[in-house]
Amino acid sequence: MSKKQYIGIIILTVMILGFLFYWYEFRPSQIKKWCFIEAQEEAIKLLKTKAEILEKYKEGAERDLYLEDDFEYYYKNCLRKKGL
Repeated sequence: MSKKQYIGIIILTVMILGFLFYWYEFRPSQIKKWCFIEAQEEAIKLLKTKAEILEKYKEGAERDLYLEDDFEYYYKNCLRKKGL
């Protein structure tokens, strides 16, 4: 085997090992890091949205309002309990 072939095999081996390291070690760790940050941001947004909705629910409850879906649910359950 000539010196050029030997160096070519070493370079190819290093490139393959580098790619495998990137694909199975570095890339997944970066994806996990990005997903953690994204999930945190989305969870914060969702909590803020729920807090706004809760505040609106409080205001509605103070004015004796109700959600139409809740009314329908309780009305149908009452009719079922009474046998209709």
